[in-house]
Amino acid sequence: MITTKLERLTANFLTLNYVELISFKTEMMLKRTILLLLGISLNFLAIGQYFKRFPFDSLGITPYELYVTKEGVTHMTSSIGMWRLKGREFSGPSISTGIMYDDKGNPIHSKVKIRQYTAEDSVRSMAQGADSIFYFVLQDNLFLWRPNGETGGWGWSPINFPKQPRITKIWIDDGNLYVGTANDNFFFIKDAARTKTWTDFKAGADKDSNYFAVSGAKKIEQIIIQPGTGVYSFSPDASDKNRVWLGTNRGLLSYDKQSGKVTPISGKDRNDFTVTEIYTGEQGNIWFSTMEKGMEYTILLTKRCSFIPTKNKS
Repeated sequence: MITTKLERLTANFLTLNYVELISFKTEMMLKRTILLLLGISLNFLAIGQYFKRFPFDSLGITPYELYVTKEGVTHMTSSIGMWRLKGREFSGPSISTGIMYDDKGNPIHSKVKIRQYTAEDSVRSMAQGADSIFYFVLQDNLFLWRPNGETGGWGWSPINFPKQPRITKIWIDDGNLYVGTANDNFFFIKDAARTKTWTDFKAGADKDSNYFAVSGAKKIEQIIIQPGTGVYSFSPDASDKNRVWLGTNRGLLSYDKQSGKVTPISGKDRNDFTVTEIYTGEQGNIWFSTMEKGMEYTILLTKRCSFIPTKNKS
């Protein structure tokens, strides 16, 4: 959208210069032209400010993940909570207790531990599905959700996920939720991201304010690749809807949704690095980032790959 606006302004600027060459006849027209150019310059200046670097590091804030929703809102997780960017409006974490109340406005539990779910170092991953449901998961593996990627607040989810292993990534595909972990492979939760999920779901809490699904909890299935495998990213295949690409600590793997078979990229050196992110937008080609070797570009037909080394600043 910004690129389109820049192109439009540039085109207007060039057109204006052409008109000026053939029609400058009076001092009044010159003054008007100067004012127009000044206005265009101010627009360029304003757009330039949009790309300014936000000094998170100087404020002691560590950013984690950016996620752009279907509604055009960008969410960012950080060491102090979730941030929200819509247009040029950049807002910090919202403060809320997360306490459940009864019909009379009283806390359901007498001993309630107040927790700022979206304003603490908690949110580890985000995902949005076709039904617009926006999921985010906390550091203790508690799943929360919103009806879309623009609405604030949160709701309790029908997912009773164990507190271990630590979740690294969540991803939604065809209404199903995939959950990667740091060292215990990944999990599959069928229909967890469909609107109908909340029809027969009821949330509750124990005496320590740990919220969970009392009824209607979704079934959680573990997919085991190999003991000790960490899964950090998921991506659909550009041409095969039944294939999902997995970024793991054992390299780049493919998962067949129908057979459940997991296949590594061929080659002895294909499993000696950790894949953190995957891009599969080009048919037959895959880009992915690694912790040890930088970026890699792979041509699936020939299995030919090229690394683009990057300096490790960590």
